[in-house]
Amino acid sequence: MPGRSFQNRIFLLILFTSTIVMLAMSWYLTDITEERLHYQVGQRALIQAMQISAMPELVEAVQKRDLARIKALIDPMRSFSDATYITVGDASGQRLYHVNPDEIGKSMEGGDSDEALINAKSYVSVRKGSLGSSLRGKSPIQDATGKVIGIVSVGYTIEQLENWLSLQISSLLIPMAIMLLLLLFCARRFSLHIKNRCSIWNPSSCHSC
Repeated sequence: MPGRSFQNRIFLLILFTSTIVMLAMSWYLTDITEERLHYQVGQRALIQAMQISAMPELVEAVQKRDLARIKALIDPMRSFSDATYITVGDASGQRLYHVNPDEIGKSMEGGDSDEALINAKSYVSVRKGSLGSSLRGKSPIQDATGKVIGIVSVGYTIEQLENWLSLQISSLLIPMAIMLLLLLFCARRFSLHIKNRCSIWNPSSCHSC
């Protein structure tokens, strides 16, 4: 029927526009959520690294290269932290503590430790290490004189971040799906309203659409 054809065209036009708007919103929300997640996790890693590196007990253990003491200090922290790993290195970047004991004594990977070891700076970086690509916070371990004697690295793998991002995006899907259904309902009602008004104002013109 001509009237129904006109009604369907109106409905499809509104549906197309609504879909484009929803896709744009989805892209924007995903981008914002990912950016916010990376910032928040980066700051979390940095704060943990700074707090651990400032522990007097750890400073003393690193000075003495007491691996057993370092392990006794870091292991409980790992159990409470949501970080993928915590690594402790000496002044030359050799690992004194690692989640994988086989990596102890080897050089820290990623090439991003110089700012901490040479310039005594704390910072966030993204590098690929022994556990894959990760977002990591790094902080120097300094003795009482301010000399850098080691480094702490707290990291979250990119895979872990992607899992968290998927969970956050999933939580947005239900309200967005409800919104889309409401838009479809409103589009159908609006197209019916236009058809009815058109029939009242100019029936012959409406049927010719």
